[in-house]
Amino acid sequence: MWREVAPWEGQSPTTITVDFQARMWRKPGASPLSLRTRQLNRFADPARYFFLEGSMMGIPLKGLHIYENAHASMLVRLAGLFTVAKAEGPCMDQGETVTLLNDMCLMAPGTLVDRRLSWKQLDARTVEVDFRNHTQRVTARMLFDEHGELVNFESNQRAALQADGSLKYFRWSTPIDGWQSIDGFRLPTMARTIYDYPDGPFIYGEFHLVAYRMNPSTPLI
Repeated sequence: MWREVAPWEGQSPTTITVDFQARMWRKPGASPLSLRTRQLNRFADPARYFFLEGSMMGIPLKGLHIYENAHASMLVRLAGLFTVAKAEGPCMDQGETVTLLNDMCLMAPGTLVDRRLSWKQLDARTVEVDFRNHTQRVTARMLFDEHGELVNFESNQRAALQADGSLKYFRWSTPIDGWQSIDGFRLPTMARTIYDYPDGPFIYGEFHLVAYRMNPSTPLI
């Protein structure tokens, strides 16, 4: 069904490194932050390291998401001193497992033959995927257009960080706006990250792909 798998045949992604130019919003109606991000994913024993840097009110801003052994943490600091965002615990563990699955579907479809995945076709354009990693089990839906192009990824298991530091569940999606070729691989040109809040969708991130490497001899992180 998914014709995007074809260019990855014969490839076995064990590690990917990805750079994005991003804009992110802390809450609805806020001004966006312009950020540079870099992430490293490992797939045999799943792990994800996501770095971001930019500025807020002219002050340097840096953050780090870590996902290892099915446990996750996030820390974002201003000037290296003041904590802007921090999260860890079971909700974070589950949410970053969903994020890893999203990366597999969008950035490394050669990993989708993994025995930890199971599949169910819901209709002609929708597939449900179940992913198990250690103690975590998450489910998502992949949506395709009439040409077999992946156009969206949805899950109800990635909680949103609230202003008071709590985590609440809303549907999370990453619609894809076009595809491009880098070193022979078809990759998303731009994706948005969206929570469906009760009062309307909250687009909290826009990520434009800048650089991509699969199985680099020397990871760029």
